[in-house]
Amino acid sequence: MMDAPGTIRLTLAAPVARLTIDHPRRRNALTGAMLRELDAAAERLAAAPQVRVVLIDAAPGACFCAGGDVTEWGALPPGRMGPGWIRDGNRAFARLAALPSVSIALLGGDALGGGLELALAADFRIAADGIRLGFPETGIGAIPGWLGGVRLGLLAGPAVARRLVLLGELLDARAARDADVVDEVVPAAQLAARGQAMAEAVLRRAPTATVQAKRLLAPLLDPARHAAAHEAAADACLGSPDGAEGLRAFRARRAPDYAGMIASPRPPAG
Repeated sequence: MMDAPGTIRLTLAAPVARLTIDHPRRRNALTGAMLRELDAAAERLAAAPQVRVVLIDAAPGACFCAGGDVTEWGALPPGRMGPGWIRDGNRAFARLAALPSVSIALLGGDALGGGLELALAADFRIAADGIRLGFPETGIGAIPGWLGGVRLGLLAGPAVARRLVLLGELLDARAARDADVVDEVVPAAQLAARGQAMAEAVLRRAPTATVQAKRLLAPLLDPARHAAAHEAAADACLGSPDGAEGLRAFRARRAPDYAGMIASPRPPAG
């Protein structure tokens, strides 16, 4: 049986909207079509001033989001990885991060790879106790291409970003809170209620002041400055021998063998 296609569900019930990742058969992994749906949903939200809070959640399962769907991006030719897959994701995440409304990611399951990148594009992250967060990409010959490493470095500091990106460390929810990767940790049964309570706290603030304050508090992240470098790096990884080995190992469900391999030449600067 073929997997049911994933989708991004947008529920507009002003003043609170909800974005739901719905691809549970693939651990809520993001496909190219879902990235485009996310971009369209963020565009709709940007044009809806009556929406003041956006809750981001996922269909129930082991993962909030397992990242980008490897079966899809792994089949791309290197020349299409950067200007296609990476660019589409960065456009959608940048639009989400720039929303005038306050966004809250409700992490009811593991947030890995692109799933953590999506959560980092939100203003707040509330995690269910016991979940894990991390960037496993370099283990399969890839990188966090949707600016997740940059956002994590700005949020939690470069030391934390290096541990997750370069070493592939996974943080449990409480360690992620202690490292400032998530804002709060609550029991899974209380996640929805805590998200609603935070939304209500936002709604008690003055609307214009909240929008203006969010704009002033925006981190010094210029997506255009970083995006081209991420596109080139993703293409370089996918086209390398170790990138090919990482994908073979992932598909065969075995550990990759990088013994004797050296890094391919660095990609041109964006």
